[in-house]
Amino acid sequence: MRLFPFPQLFALLNPRHQRKIFLLIGFILTNATLEVVSLASILPFIVLLLNPALIKEAPYIQTIYESFPVEQNPLFWVVLVGMLSLLFLLKNGAQIALTHYQSRFIYDVATNLSQREYEKFFRRAFPEVLQEDSSHSVRNILFLPIEFSVYVLLSAVTLFSELAVFALIILGIAWYNLQILLLLVMVLIPPFLLLRFLKKDLFRKVGKISETLRPRTLQQVYQGVQSFIEVKLYGKEKFFIRRLIDELYPLHRNYALFNTLSAVPPRLIETAMVLGLGVIVLFAVFTNYPSQKLILLLSLFVTAAYRVMPSLNRIVMSWMNMKTYGYTTQLLSAHLQPNSPYPNKPRKVEPLSFEREIRFSNIGFHYSSRNDFTLKEITFTIKKGEFLGIIGESGAGKTTLLNILLRFLKEDSGEFFIDGKPLLEEQIPDWHGLIGYVQQHPLILNSSIAENVAYGEDEIDTRKVEDSLRLSGLGDFLSQLPHGVNTMLGEKGAELSGGQTQRLAIARALYRNAQILIFDEATSELDQGTEEEVVNAIHQLVRKEGVTVVMVTHRISALKHCDRIIELKGGKITNEYQFSQLPQ
Repeated sequence: MRLFPFPQLFALLNPRHQRKIFLLIGFILTNATLEVVSLASILPFIVLLLNPALIKEAPYIQTIYESFPVEQNPLFWVVLVGMLSLLFLLKNGAQIALTHYQSRFIYDVATNLSQREYEKFFRRAFPEVLQEDSSHSVRNILFLPIEFSVYVLLSAVTLFSELAVFALIILGIAWYNLQILLLLVMVLIPPFLLLRFLKKDLFRKVGKISETLRPRTLQQVYQGVQSFIEVKLYGKEKFFIRRLIDELYPLHRNYALFNTLSAVPPRLIETAMVLGLGVIVLFAVFTNYPSQKLILLLSLFVTAAYRVMPSLNRIVMSWMNMKTYGYTTQLLSAHLQPNSPYPNKPRKVEPLSFEREIRFSNIGFHYSSRNDFTLKEITFTIKKGEFLGIIGESGAGKTTLLNILLRFLKEDSGEFFIDGKPLLEEQIPDWHGLIGYVQQHPLILNSSIAENVAYGEDEIDTRKVEDSLRLSGLGDFLSQLPHGVNTMLGEKGAELSGGQTQRLAIARALYRNAQILIFDEATSELDQGTEEEVVNAIHQLVRKEGVTVVMVTHRISALKHCDRIIELKGGKITNEYQFSQLPQ
């Protein structure tokens, strides 16, 4: 039987949580001691209630009894019941406090792991993000951390806690009556052997099936939700529903199997305990065991079973959960650098400035999945304050060129210069700070106009938001809104037209003082009149604010204000035009 990788589990915790888990272990051991003491306290009560004469056969009980000489006084029973109640009140209060501390710890770990996964996602290289299915990213950020924390980490803590209680109970029983311990062992070994025979690697297989099917169900839901219009227009609702059910049905059947398997251990243990009682009774019948001693023996067995049965059940269930969801430990360990949620601090470089030009010098690039180059010998310059257009057929390399300009992709050959100096890796965050990016479908937050323009800023400068909106051509629209920049936009900008959405994205870029605006097919889905309004607003920014604009588009009409237009074909720059020279 392979042991669970506990060191790997521990390594996933950050230093603060690693320290807290030792404190949690201390609480668990204290609580385990209280559990055993409270359990042991029941036996003297039963003995006194049944037959005070039996006290002489248990010296430690006799000591307690002799400290209360008022055996005929009803006050003795009041005191005894009160002490027992206080002990259980203390024990259960400690258990509640432990559960609260333990639960907060577990979910704090889940939050920390989700944060680290999200940070790691944004640190990934752009090609990696393109290659991975988005449903896997969602699973890694949201589901893996909570599954690991609840089904693996919590199960490991529970396993340790229950093993501690179980060990103390076993030691106590062995000290008091070795025969009872041997009987318990004989009763419990068969169900454990049966469980081992039945499960083998079954729980691990159940976990693997969940690991495979859950991202696929997420993918089916995403595709259906994102394709709502096409699905309705083409009448393909049944097709998408069937695809989801084809993935969901085996996943839920797998969950049903897990629940069934989870119900087996407690039933086996309970059956074994009842058989144990039967064995004691049969032993007493065939050996003429004294009835008073039999009562004490049965009381001890039942008292021990009362706590041992749920303890054993939790031990088995915890181990099953750890086996079933053990894959989360492997996946998180592969994703995260243990105890290093943040990247190394970059070396200091001089602040980046953009005063004159951007230069591509003999740039070549190819994707790892292709042998041929997507871009070949690209050389051109973008002057500060220039309005540059880029055209070309699909697959010509326009998007790749933009991603190199954005530094999401790094050229395989050639060099990229800002004001005559190569752009260093450490300067890329500064470079991104100079750029505003407007795509075909800008993300509109389900929030206010101000929060959409400020986009992630904790403190919003309302005056700057309004100025940015006016510069982007939304001044008149803003003046008609009763709540101004505090107007809520709804999910995906439901309250905005296509042109307003694009201009809001421009305002977002202006709010962050972008010196370079990049438009990636931003006007492709706008009608002619709206496109002209947006393009005129961009032209005003170039003339009045000195903003540098790079526009990639298929629509020739969007390029009328461009100072230059370059054409890409087959990964190369084949022509350079003025607008009047473009083939119509």
